[in-house]
Amino acid sequence: MASCLKRAVLTAGDRPARVNAAAAAVQSAVAAAQNAVQPHAGAKQNKWNGGPLKHGTLAGGDSIMDALRALGQAVGGLAKEVSDALGEAARKEREAADELEALQQAKVAIGIVYQPYTEPMNIPAPDISVAAVVCVRAVITSAPNEFLRPGSACDFVYHDSDTIRIREIDGFTPGDPRTITFTFVFVGV
Repeated sequence: MASCLKRAVLTAGDRPARVNAAAAAVQSAVAAAQNAVQPHAGAKQNKWNGGPLKHGTLAGGDSIMDALRALGQAVGGLAKEVSDALGEAARKEREAADELEALQQAKVAIGIVYQPYTEPMNIPAPDISVAAVVCVRAVITSAPNEFLRPGSACDFVYHDSDTIRIREIDGFTPGDPRTITFTFVFVGV
């Protein structure tokens, strides 16, 4: 996958065109300089040459240097864009791996309790360190088709090492003496 990403980044947008245009400009400037007659400093001007070169000039050298600078900037810009894109992809991959590792370390336990709803309500603790408790299903035990607000968050504390004290389940009101079959999901680490 990494090689495909590199190829995609390298060829995205006008990146190759910018580098190719800058390289062509260097070739053009070099060709123009090669076609110029470059006499030595003591040469006299005649019909075959234009005389000695002036101080600080080099028959097309300024245009070559400008073209080389432009090529360097184009290649440098391409390298930075590629590096940034690959760095962003690596960052996203690390984040996804971290999230997957966290999910793999999470533990889930299910508990079923048969009792009337009271506040508080003590239930057996699972063999994990509980971070969240959700009542995913509640039915009247004697009438299993009578559902009571499933999927409710629970306010809880550890009562002791073997017991969790449910202080409240969202949407439930104490007072109904009928036995309820509660299905709890415990999420822990």
